[in-house]
Amino acid sequence: MRFGFFPAVEGWKIETKGIGESTTTYDEIRTRPYHYVRPAIETLSYLDVVHLVFGKGTLRRTLPKGLKESFKTDIDDSLRIDAKKYQKLDQQLSHLEHSKDLLEYLEDNEGEK
Repeated sequence: MRFGFFPAVEGWKIETKGIGESTTTYDEIRTRPYHYVRPAIETLSYLDVVHLVFGKGTLRRTLPKGLKESFKTDIDDSLRIDAKKYQKLDQQLSHLEHSKDLLEYLEDNEGEK
């Protein structure tokens, strides 16, 4: 078939019909039954999804000059952290923010029962 939409190796047998001939049915073009086996569902992290959609990206040894200028501060390139360290620090920050919210709640509701 044109453009490879219905390859014979997948069980298709397409023949071109002339104008005015009968409509092609599914049984006419299928040489064997089609059985789809769905793969197991995977759970991916947001980072995995970003890598699937956009790729791993380029490895940078230093920060681009334009990015340094937009921060308006002197950034030392030797103080880099890797993704695992960043994720750990992010988790700690989230925990601290949650603890802060709990403390504020307890302070606000100190006299109430």
